[in-house]
Amino acid sequence: HGLMLRESLLGRRVHDVLSTLDLFAAAGCEEVHLVGHGLGALNATFAACLHPVVKRVTLCHALLSYHELTQAAVQSWPLSALPMGALKEFDLPDCYRMLRRKGVSFERPWNARRRDWPRGELRAHLKTLGMDWARVRRG
Repeated sequence: HGLMLRESLLGRRVHDVLSTLDLFAAAGCEEVHLVGHGLGALNATFAACLHPVVKRVTLCHALLSYHELTQAAVQSWPLSALPMGALKEFDLPDCYRMLRRKGVSFERPWNARRRDWPRGELRAHLKTLGMDWARVRRG
C-alpha cells in the first residue's frame, strides 16, 4: 500500500511516535526513555534520532542493519520495515552511532530471520558494523 500511496508505512509510524513526543514535550515533559521492540525498535530508532526530548533509548529485538537483509538467502522482516531507498543514503548503524549520546542500548538483537543472534556471530557482526559490544545485552 505504501508504494501505491507513495508513502512509507514506516515513515507514518515514526510520524505517529514523533507526534506523541511533541505532545509530551508540550505538556512539560523534558526527558523520555524510548523503548522499542521488534518492528517498534525501528520506529523508536528513527524517532529518537529526530526528537530532542528523547534522552535514552532501549531497543529490544532490533534489526542491526538493513544491509544484512540483502545478504541473507531468506529474511523474515516485512517490507513495511524497510524505508524506500535507505541504503543509498544510510544504514541503521549510522542511526545507532547518532544515538550513542542518548545512551542507546540493545537487548537480544535479531538477525535477518527475526531470531536471536548466536553469541559468537553477534560479536563478529557488531564488529563489522563498527558497533559497541558493551551496549548489547544477550538475555
